[in-house]
Amino acid sequence: MLARKIMTNKLNFQSPKIKNAIESFPNYLPRIVETTLIEKKYADIKLLKERVINIAEHETLAREPIQGNLTIFAFDALADSTDLNEKKLHQIQVLAWGVELLQTYYNIGDDIEDNAKTRSGKLCWHQLPGVGLMAINDADLIRSFIYEMVKNNIEEPISYTVQNYFNESEFMKRREEKRREEKRREEKRREEKRREEKRREEKRRTYFALNIGQLMDISLTRSNDYEQFTIEYYNLLNYFKSAFYTVKLPILLAFSLCNLKSTKAYMHADKVCSDLGILLQMQNDVMDYVDSKSVSLKTSSDIQNRKCSWPAVAFLENCNNSQRKEFESCYGQSEPDKVERVRRLYKEIDIIKIYRKHEQKRYESMMEQIEQLPVDSIPSKEFFLKILNVLRHYTEDISPSKC
Repeated sequence: MLARKIMTNKLNFQSPKIKNAIESFPNYLPRIVETTLIEKKYADIKLLKERVINIAEHETLAREPIQGNLTIFAFDALADSTDLNEKKLHQIQVLAWGVELLQTYYNIGDDIEDNAKTRSGKLCWHQLPGVGLMAINDADLIRSFIYEMVKNNIEEPISYTVQNYFNESEFMKRREEKRREEKRREEKRREEKRREEKRREEKRRTYFALNIGQLMDISLTRSNDYEQFTIEYYNLLNYFKSAFYTVKLPILLAFSLCNLKSTKAYMHADKVCSDLGILLQMQNDVMDYVDSKSVSLKTSSDIQNRKCSWPAVAFLENCNNSQRKEFESCYGQSEPDKVERVRRLYKEIDIIKIYRKHEQKRYESMMEQIEQLPVDSIPSKEFFLKILNVLRHYTEDISPSKC
């Protein structure tokens, strides 16, 4: 979860109507529910309306709606004066809420998988009394509602294009989840193989067999856990995991609503979008490491779940052999003392100082990319410079004293 900063304070909008759309976003959902559940078989189910609103308000309104705001901001940057009518302004609210509900759908699933306790300073949805595993159905309900929103509020062929973008966003994320599941299965198979080798070692009780088993054990541990904990792999991982739906999706939705095509002009900006998404994930990972009472709004379980997070990658690139060994023995363990030991290891190498240097390099690289965009780039240089300026403020409160 990204830090709670107010995007509207950092952006200048071309139209007062757009600023009003941003300000009215939190209170707009009930209207969308009414315009979405228009079929009588849905409209008469009071429980359905209440459930959708309760889930959305609990999960979405507790956080800063960054992707939703970015969708509206992109529309403001791309739209001409004829687009600023009541119908289009309603539709951009639908798309902004669609992006945020997609985030809610992901968050509920992630929180269940991670057994997280809180998010955005509140109990996670599945932790609420009377919810529990019903949260799995609730997440699917929100996912289905997104497509009903698009279908009943946006006409063809734009709605078809928009639904494809939502599908692609989910595909990108699920592909990474599938890869992680396959990796877990492979780890299990390797673990069984290692245990079988160990049983053979004990049976043979020969020095040579023992050394072979130890070699296999050590090789398995290193390759299985951390060989891919590199910045290159981290970038690739988060290109699929988060870059698409955090930055690309809002811009592509605004494209569609303005009836613009994703032409070569947009392709020039594609890498900038990807790098912005990776930067957002990097910031999120660092803020998850920081004390939850200061910046982070989610109980972090990156350490316990052995996530390929930015702090872990940075640590392995900067630690000494002794620190690495201790890290490997503690990372991915749920015991509080081992989690705390990993946090102390991060402090030992001054992870925040390393982060600041890496962050600055990222900013400089992105500034260079943005300046090199052609004059006909869509979105424009100015659009990306504004977004980058906003992102500079998300981690400004992070300091070693807060970790």
